[in-house]
Amino acid sequence: MRDIEFAISLYEPLVVLTAEFLDRYRDPVTGLPLPSYDLWEEQHGVFTFTVSAVYYAGLVAASRIAALLGDRARFDSFHRAAVEVQAATLAHLYDDGAGLFTKVVRPGPGGRLERDLTVDASAHEVFTFGLLPPDDSRVIGTMRAIEERLRVKAGIGGIARYERDESQRADGSTVVPGNPWPICTLWLAEWYIGLGDLPRALELLEWVCLHATPAGLMAEQLDPFTGAPLSVAPLTLEPLDPRPCRDPVPRCGPRRSRLPEVRALGYRGTHTWPWRWRGPDPDAFHRNGLLPDRRKSGIMGMDEVREYSTRVIGVVRRSERTVSVRFERPEGFSYLPGQFMFITLTRGDERLTRHLTISSSPTEPVLEVTKGLTGHPFANTLATLVRGDEATIRGPYGTFTLTGEEDVVLISGGIGVTPLRSMIRYATDIGLLTRVMLLYSAQSEADLLFGADFAEMERRNPRLSIRITLTRPGSGWTGPVGRIDRAFIENAVPDPRGRVFFISGPKVMVDAMVAILKGMDIPDEMVRREYFPGY
Repeated sequence: MRDIEFAISLYEPLVVLTAEFLDRYRDPVTGLPLPSYDLWEEQHGVFTFTVSAVYYAGLVAASRIAALLGDRARFDSFHRAAVEVQAATLAHLYDDGAGLFTKVVRPGPGGRLERDLTVDASAHEVFTFGLLPPDDSRVIGTMRAIEERLRVKAGIGGIARYERDESQRADGSTVVPGNPWPICTLWLAEWYIGLGDLPRALELLEWVCLHATPAGLMAEQLDPFTGAPLSVAPLTLEPLDPRPCRDPVPRCGPRRSRLPEVRALGYRGTHTWPWRWRGPDPDAFHRNGLLPDRRKSGIMGMDEVREYSTRVIGVVRRSERTVSVRFERPEGFSYLPGQFMFITLTRGDERLTRHLTISSSPTEPVLEVTKGLTGHPFANTLATLVRGDEATIRGPYGTFTLTGEEDVVLISGGIGVTPLRSMIRYATDIGLLTRVMLLYSAQSEADLLFGADFAEMERRNPRLSIRITLTRPGSGWTGPVGRIDRAFIENAVPDPRGRVFFISGPKVMVDAMVAILKGMDIPDEMVRREYFPGY
């Protein structure tokens, strides 16, 4: 959750309208999309690439956003459409006889679909967007055909776009399927990464590196015999895959600028539990329902998110302007430290719903949320709750969670410390072998949240360090004074290399921290953000 209010503002005009169009622009008989032009802008029909990368991927993404925002009806609609597109793809675009996905199908006489079995490198999107896993026999057959029939064997190597590609053919090049395209070669490398065959993937990446221009750019296509760039450079169609990923593939040799930064994705949708443990058996938390099993699921879908009824079991006044409310933890409600949930409260005839971060840890028996008293109707209603009052919760949501990092720096201002408290309590309770540094800023001693908790956890957890600074301290304060700035960060974290930074708080504070870290040459992929709106 970066800025959920911003996401909500775009949900109807951007996500919903687009997904509804994708659902509507389909053949009612086959379930496939209606014909359109391919990504090469050459042919008209129903293409494996388009169905996978636009329709299936778009509908799945829309259903996940609907799940994130608690829109059950649209989740059901978009998820249903994605499943129908997947089924139609397997029924009409895969050819059992050829053992591969077709390039395109077109309506023939009598409405019968006619398949074009030309091998096209863009069919790799069947696994890239998760329609099938990379080790599915149908994907393997397709990718083997791409490698065998599109590899430029008589020239410099690389992978051509598709069989008999006539685009800018060099003289005498009829012995090759077409000119090699670096992007098509990278697509094959991505499949090998998905299979876990990193040596073969690295060979392909090094080929791309070798044939980059002196400026480190990838040409659209290359002369199959000389390697000279043909057409545009760089190709802006899809020079890199921008999707989230984790571990970088090493660049080839000392010429680091020659190979574009490519990250090794395991097959999206397949997740492992990478944390290293000390102490209690981690499986016990899954067996007891305290944690969702992220070895089996990635981003929570609506099928993993439920609505629960609960009641208040306690209220803690954290400061003059902050209150924590503790709810009974419903049976079956499991979450990850740092996630959030939607809470619906009743005020007279009015139902008020807002999302709040869960400040308790999955290792604790209660569900606790902590809220600043801003004067907003929801905040006012929350502050008046007493033991026994009822509420409805939906969740959990969010990806602002620990994901196996060995060294993390948590930076927060004010109420933004709530997800970090959940992470720290969790790491302390289970003996997580993650070094944690908390940098926390508040106005005064009275505004410090979870002060006793943090002191107790720092005593128990030798891998936890906490640094607190106040902007308006009392006369008895002996610690640092002022906001968190570059000097404060560099003093607390003299060697930030390899550390992952989690920042949560008001948007102006988060953006300021991001700018500071950028000035310290911290890569953007090492910075996680969580914005706290002011309701």
